[in-house]
Amino acid sequence: MRQFQEKKAINQGYLVSNIRLLNLHFFSNDTNESN
Repeated sequence: MRQFQEKKAINQGYLVSNIRLLNLHFFSNDTNESN
């Protein structure tokens, strides 16, 4: 049970970092296109 919770926390961490990377990517694309 404890192991499962740790795994879940790790997965959430990956999701958050992936979302941040995606946001950075999209924002950088938007600024590049507007220029």
